Amino acid sequence: ANICISNVLSMPPTARIIDILPDIGYRDNFPGFGDFSALLRADDDGWSPKLYGVKVFFEDKSGLGLDTCHIEVGGISNTETCPASGSSKWLWFKVGRFGTGSDCNTSGSNMCKVKVWAIDKTGRKTEEKNLDDKDERNYKSHNFNLFLFSIDWESPIIPN
Repeated sequence: ANICISNVLSMPPTARIIDILPDIGYRDNFPGFGDFSALLRADDDGWSPKLYGVKVFFEDKSGLGLDTCHIEVGGISNTETCPASGSSKWLWFKVGRFGTGSDCNTSGSNMCKVKVWAIDKTGRKTEEKNLDDKDERNYKSHNFNLFLFSIDWESPIIPN
């Protein structure tokens, strides 16, 4: 019986991204962005920041409870109030040009890193799992806690 308890106590907590709001755009085979790369934009060519949210599912595997929950956006980490184990919580960030107070402010491929994790009462931390899928439109079907978004300020050009 101790082996089972020991195995449960050694399992790290879960923190995984299960949804994103508002709906994000994708670029199909855009040079430098990859196949169907997730693309974030802000209004007014980036000068009017846009609020995005990631819905994160948190679960404590030890049975002792979650101690802290975290989100890192653009290299800045924040501690959040943890929801009850087995439930989810929306975490928010802004995208816009440098100088607009945005969390992600540089355009380009994979320039907005969003990472979530939890630490349980035993000190175990969520294992990092990057969404490493060429077709990022399928993000909901994966178990991950790190998403690298691309950012583009330019409005789409529709050829004649």
